[in-house]
Amino acid sequence: MEGLQQSERTVARLNTFIDRLPRLPRLPLREGRSEQAGEIVARAHQDFETAMDDDLNVPGAIGVVFELIKQVNMMIDAGQLHAGDREAIFEFLQQADSVLGIMTKQLEKRQVVASLSSLSSSSSSSSSSSGSSSSSSSPIR
Repeated sequence: MEGLQQSERTVARLNTFIDRLPRLPRLPLREGRSEQAGEIVARAHQDFETAMDDDLNVPGAIGVVFELIKQVNMMIDAGQLHAGDREAIFEFLQQADSVLGIMTKQLEKRQVVASLSSLSSSSSSSSSSSGSSSSSSSPIR
């Protein structure tokens, strides 16, 4: 029973991070991508592949995902995350989940929300360019 509870806590921590990332921070993020986040994601890709090549070391691969989350959370807390970093992080999580299959629902939910925000922004932009005075909100990226 303890193993099942630990697994549930693991998935909950992953889902919390996936939900948190697009909503950050309250202040605008700097444009582009940071070198630090690029290195974190590149190292995560390499370490994840190494773990999976090591006789399908799933616990090691999950550990790589949590190490990425820990390092990204430290960047967030220090105000060092750039707007473009989020997409690179989500791309890694999607690739990892294509093997692990434990974050699928949250990642799909995130894609739907981003798509809806993009559509909303597009329709608001076309409305405002046709003379409408509606205000548009920027999509979550």
